[in-house]
Formats: sequence, structure tokens, C-alpha cells
Amino acid sequence: MGSQSLPIVYPGAFSLLCEVLSSPAVSPRAIDALRDPERRKALLILAEQERVAAALHGAIATRYSNVLPRIERAVLATHQEAYRRRNAEFRRALLELGVAGESADIRFIPLKGAAWLIENEAGDVSWRQMIDLDVLIQPKQFDLAPRLLEAIGYSLASTEKRFRDNFHFAPYQHPTIPVTIEIHRHLGWRHQLLPPDMLFADARAAAPGLWLAAPWMRLFHAVIHWQEQDHGRSRGSLPIKDLIEVAQFLDRKDVDWATFATHADRVGERSACENAIASAHMLLGAPIPQQFEPTTRARRWVVNSTARRESPLGIWLATQKFRAGTLWWCDKVRYRGALREMSPAVIALRVWVARIARLPLLAARTAAIAVQALAWASSARRVRRDTL
Repeated sequence: MGSQSLPIVYPGAFSLLCEVLSSPAVSPRAIDALRDPERRKALLILAEQERVAAALHGAIATRYSNVLPRIERAVLATHQEAYRRRNAEFRRALLELGVAGESADIRFIPLKGAAWLIENEAGDVSWRQMIDLDVLIQPKQFDLAPRLLEAIGYSLASTEKRFRDNFHFAPYQHPTIPVTIEIHRHLGWRHQLLPPDMLFADARAAAPGLWLAAPWMRLFHAVIHWQEQDHGRSRGSLPIKDLIEVAQFLDRKDVDWATFATHADRVGERSACENAIASAHMLLGAPIPQQFEPTTRARRWVVNSTARRESPLGIWLATQKFRAGTLWWCDKVRYRGALREMSPAVIALRVWVARIARLPLLAARTAAIAVQALAWASSARRVRRDTL
């Protein structure tokens, strides 16, 4: 671990990328940054890392195309067309899955990016950079999915043990289409936050075999996927792709905010929703509903998380905290106990048994993080002393 280095972060790149993506008007600061080859390169690299290159290319093409040299504008246009064609291929694959499902009396609910593709008939969701398709199936039909996928040409892409007793099957890939599909029976480890029965009950038919969940449920899924499934709330993470998705919902007129707020309160996720909405508002300029005016706590969370994103050491520490936290949270242990219909008391006992068994590994990982952090702090002090 001693040979590790801090992640390279161009000063202010995160905030600048958010500004380029959010501002409806041309930003003088963005113009200055895009005219500088090094800063422009840093923005493009960060956008690729965050999987929002499609959104960045769209923003530049719309508002800043004249700032770039002609050759780079041509490259930008090429990338945009490539994203458009890839999304169209993903949409066709999704429609094919729906047709096969309908013939087998199976309904699918497209999740996250897949849902946006189905809403857009041209398959051209310019802000969304797709890497796979996630769809939800009714849990009682979950075991039928592999045979259905194989019947339309898909094959298993992974045999890793981590997909055993998971909330989704291992990904399946197509031999001729660059797409992988993950079939879900639940939305995540904390499946009780938005049960499949609730999604299917209010879903509307969108295409043969494909049903769209209510917009407020799709937004709630985006929030809990970021804040709970990926532990974004405790890590203080600000993944730009999730910020953009939340902002897209905040711009919609068909989100039932009253029901969204009631459900968030009922399952104890009000603060997670406040964090996500405040982030999209403060960083991307998204409008906010009356029910979720940013609280002081949520604003502070965004400010602290932004500072962490701008710091190489902050990013590294948040990542290490997450890796160590996985040994303590025991999400999979809880979920697998619920699948076996164990009582809450038995699940709690299994969680503590797992935690005790992992304590030596957790202690070793924590000690290694502390040693590395102290080494970097000592190095930074030497550099400051040598420069004085």
C-alpha cells in the first residue's frame, strides 16, 4: 500500500464540469477553461471517469462549440453520433427483450437509463451514457429469466460467486450487439425501501412486455441507489451521472411530489432525498419542489461533499472508508437472510456474527489506511518545509 499515490484531480475540475453542464447561458469561466487545452483535457477526462461524457459533449455542442478548434468540434460531433447510435442499439435490444417477455407472459420494468430510453422513441437520450440495461422482473418469475435470455441469443457474461443470492442475475451479453442485460428481482440490498409489488402496481404499459414505473418511483430509485445502495450519504459522494438524473426528474412536470415525500418519510429516507435534491439544485441549478426546499443540514452536506470531491486526499479517504465500511455494513448478509425469510432477530444475529468474523480484516484495513494517510501527511509537511 505504501506505493499508492493520491488520485490526480485538476483543481476545480469538478465544480467547473458541473457549471458547464448546468448553466443555460454561456459561462465566461467555462469559456476560459475550454480555451485552455490542459483544462479542457482535464474536463474531458473527468467526464469520462464519471460516465457523463455524452452530457458534456451535448453541453459543449449546444453552448460552447465556437470556443473549440474546428478539428475538436468534428471529434465532438463524431462522439455525439456514436453515443446516439449506441443508445439506439440499446433501445432496440430492450424492445426485443420486451417482445420475448410478452410471448412468455412476463412483464419487465426498465430501470434507470433503460427507462429513459423507452420514453424516448428515437432512443437518443443525449445526456445518458449507457453501459448496460437493467430491468426488473416480478420476483416469482425471476428464475425464468435466464432461459428467456438464452432463447433470444444472450449468454452468461460472468460466473462470479458474488452473483449468487443476489438482487439481480449475473449480466448476460449478446454476441452481435454491444449490450449486457441485468435482470433484477429487487432494486438493491435494501429491497424493502421500494418493493417490486409497488412498482408493478402503478406501472403503465410503454411497449410490448415493457412497463414504466411511475416517475416518482423512478426518482426515488435513483436517490436510494446513490445514497443507500452505494452509501453515498455516509461517503459524501457526488457522482455527476446521478446528479444529472435527479436534475432531469426535477425538470419534469409529472412527478407526484406529495406521494414521493410521503413515501420517503414512511421508509425513513427523507434526508437521503433532501441530500440528492439539494445537490442537483446547488450544483446543476435544477428547480426544487416546494416539499423539498433545501434544509441547512442538506446544504451543509453538499458543501462538505463538494470540498471532498475537489480534494485528492478527500476522494481517497472516502473510497477507503467505503471499502472498510463494506466489512461492517453486511448488506449482503441482511439481504440473503431476508430472501430466506428469516426473522429480524435471526438476521441481526447473523449480521453480528459476520461483523465479529471480519473484525481482524477490518482492523488491518483501518490500520493500513491510517499508515498511508500519515505517510502522505508527512510527505506534504516535508514539501512545505523545503519550499519555505
